[in-house]
Amino acid sequence: RDARRDAPRERATLLLRGGAAIGASEWTGPDSTRPLTEAGRLTASTLTALTSVYEVNSALSATTERSWSTLEPLARSRRLEVDATPMLDEGLPEQNLAVVDAVRGLGAAVCMHESSVRDVISALQQRDGLRVTSPLRVRRGSVWVLTGDERAYRSALYLPLPDADLLGADRATTLATSSAS
Repeated sequence: RDARRDAPRERATLLLRGGAAIGASEWTGPDSTRPLTEAGRLTASTLTALTSVYEVNSALSATTERSWSTLEPLARSRRLEVDATPMLDEGLPEQNLAVVDAVRGLGAAVCMHESSVRDVISALQQRDGLRVTSPLRVRRGSVWVLTGDERAYRSALYLPLPDADLLGADRATTLATSSAS
């Protein structure tokens, strides 16, 4: 047995922003169907490494292709299905917050849009007194790790995961392959 696989992992809520997608001006279909770029797919594949530290028992995303596709490699690595819900779509701050509240302490990965992540973090700061480790940033493919107790989220750690183009395709693929095994 691999002791690292059996080590207890924290049941945090991983709040992800979707990875880099094809630009709206370059896409002729509906905005909700814009796919990830190659760099966005590579960034998404690096998210699987988070499961070595954090327990992930559910995967929820906004209904856009880019949100679902960002979360899919992480979900697949845990043998989970991504639950795409309109409650995580952009412009619905109360519903976004309700979903994040519902998964507190369960070990969930939640992927949504930049404005939704900002709205949720800001609301938690106001309501729960959430402490954040850095100024509120939301880079494509980044993660906020939310921790707390049964009543409230208490702290948020920002993980500005490296863009795939900074890693280089070979390095990103190696990271994704090694973390998935």
